[in-house]
Amino acid sequence: MDILRLAGPPGVGKSTIGWVVAQQAGDDGSPTAYLDIDQLGMCYPAPNGDPERWRLKERALDAIASALRDHGVLRLVVSGVACPEDPPPSTIGGPTTSLWLDAPADVIRDRLAPRGWGEEQLVDTVRIGVAESNRAHRSWKRVPIGSSTLADSVEAVQAAWSHSAVEPLERRGEHVPVDASRSPGDRAEPSVVWVTGPRCAGVSSAGWSLAMDAWGGERRTGFIDAAQLGFLQNLAGAARSAQLALSLVAILVREFAAAGAAECVVVAPLETPPDQVHSVFPSGRVSFVRLDVAPEQILAQALARTRGGGPILAGDDLLGASRETAEAVAATAAEQRSWPPRQGEQVLDVSGSGPGQVAEQIRAAARS
Repeated sequence: MDILRLAGPPGVGKSTIGWVVAQQAGDDGSPTAYLDIDQLGMCYPAPNGDPERWRLKERALDAIASALRDHGVLRLVVSGVACPEDPPPSTIGGPTTSLWLDAPADVIRDRLAPRGWGEEQLVDTVRIGVAESNRAHRSWKRVPIGSSTLADSVEAVQAAWSHSAVEPLERRGEHVPVDASRSPGDRAEPSVVWVTGPRCAGVSSAGWSLAMDAWGGERRTGFIDAAQLGFLQNLAGAARSAQLALSLVAILVREFAAAGAAECVVVAPLETPPDQVHSVFPSGRVSFVRLDVAPEQILAQALARTRGGGPILAGDDLLGASRETAEAVAATAAEQRSWPPRQGEQVLDVSGSGPGQVAEQIRAAARS
């Protein structure tokens, strides 16, 4: 498997560029996957001795990359933060090209501005990002992005994607020490709260609020967005892709358990049936909660997403889309509302409730 890793300061365009590069990498029919490594480290409070969760993310990436390779994926694009002081980590699964994307502070500030952050947060993020780039290890292959267009940036990254930066796998221990006593198999599976529902029903917001409540109480908990682990192209059959994506969720749950998490909150599309989830957690406790909201609320949320409301995530086809696209998504979601509850699934009508209120209802349902 040929692996491309993109790192750099916040706002430089890692995810945007990585997503396009991954899509183009599969244009020739090659089985291809995309991951944002930040999605592999949402486990708080941070494990002891790993305050930035660098080790957790790298271990999770190694486990997931191995599974992707074993399922026939030939190209993997990984974007996201990396420890700037260390040499680029080699990823198990195949030869790795590691690129550090560079851009001036004013360009980064302009790209972060649409996120709606306050001035203090914006200034601090730019300052920290510039400092990271300045101290990035010399082994990173640097690619200047500057004020280039997206097309030009993608072209520059594609031109730099080679095997010239490959480091022997046996040297990984220098960068990401492996603690054999922390094998995922050494811990029981954590309990899983599986939150699902039609698209634009507020599933992700409610699940995030639920996880934040646990983090605020200092209960080590993992958060997983299943859709963000399922960016797979050209595998043989949709069923195979769906099963692999579900397996990746199970891998990440076990990595979080190995890091000390007693619970994981998973937000997932409604299309994933509970019986398949149980098949990858044979000994774990899984609570299934399905959210239901009024059709007009679904449409309002879909329209808000077209205007950039909510978190910016890879693969969001609603961002910047037309009203017709939003209405089509809402129509599909309305049809999904008619699906009967599946075995073990609790349906909650949360129309008109905010994420915090919904989180309380989910927690109550999971306890029952």
